[in-house]
Amino acid sequence: MVKDTDLSIQDTDEDYIKKTVPKGVEFQPLNELPESESNLILYTGVSYLGGAFIGSQVGFTKGILHAISLPEKAKFKNRVGAFLDTTGSTTGRVATNLAAGVFLFGCLKKLLSGTGIQEESIMSSTIAGATIGVLHRAPKGPIHIGIGGVIGATIGYILSLNSRHIKRQ
Repeated sequence: MVKDTDLSIQDTDEDYIKKTVPKGVEFQPLNELPESESNLILYTGVSYLGGAFIGSQVGFTKGILHAISLPEKAKFKNRVGAFLDTTGSTTGRVATNLAAGVFLFGCLKKLLSGTGIQEESIMSSTIAGATIGVLHRAPKGPIHIGIGGVIGATIGYILSLNSRHIKRQ
């Protein structure tokens, strides 16, 4: 024989219920992220759009030159296709490379902040810029690696000067 059990809630302490019930997945809107993380996202997106604009201008010029260089027997459709192919590939390549470089720059600065170097310091930006320059030019040989490192370090240094905040009293 089954015994009747009372399954009703005897104690309705709301604080106890709030503490024991899991909240589930919580999402954090972009405007509530720490400033350094939101800047990383913002700068990467803006650099992608800027790279797409610059790449489209360069690709437009290269596309026209490529379409003109086709043989005279080429049809109009082939010329338009060559123009669009050149413009699209150049736009995508420039936008992706610029956004990847900016994202890597931000990630390297975050990584360096874990070693004790302040994230917004001149040293952090210079090291991150030099690293990106070295990685970008690595396939072209040791001389290009050195030149890329110097150019990257210079760009990182200039960027760090821009981010310095002057406190006025």
